[in-house]
Amino acid sequence: MIQQDSPQRFDWRNFRRKFRTRSIGDIHLIEMEIDAETWQALDTMPKDADGEMVIWWTTRGEAVGKERTPKPLKKPTPYGAFWHEMDKSGFHNRPDVRAWLSVLWNDLDPKQAIRNQFQTTSRASGISPDELLSVLRKFEMADAVSFVENIKAKTNQ
Repeated sequence: MIQQDSPQRFDWRNFRRKFRTRSIGDIHLIEMEIDAETWQALDTMPKDADGEMVIWWTTRGEAVGKERTPKPLKKPTPYGAFWHEMDKSGFHNRPDVRAWLSVLWNDLDPKQAIRNQFQTTSRASGISPDELLSVLRKFEMADAVSFVENIKAKTNQ
């Protein structure tokens, strides 16, 4: 237990300075890693305690954590631009599309239901605009057909 006005000594590693701007003003913070025993001791201090601190460093620590590997670039897909625009435009949230999919796929996530309907794992590589239009016409969904045709023209698919 840390007593008031009683200095404590503990080891730390991986010191980091932090800065944040809040509505109350700028806040300057420090962050460092400590062991569980020190954590428990610090937990005995009042949450609103103020104090003073003497700090010195002895060695440079090793970098902790994984080295970040860059994400591989996504490969272009035949219909990626079309489906990106469809998602942006809210195709899967249209009431007529939701009703059609819920009848067929029992309230499954709409994007997954579309993949199921076309038996593919990827809309962007497995469902062409023409295939989608063919199915929508088969189910007599004129408004959805018009919507898809506009997106198709917009993305030159």
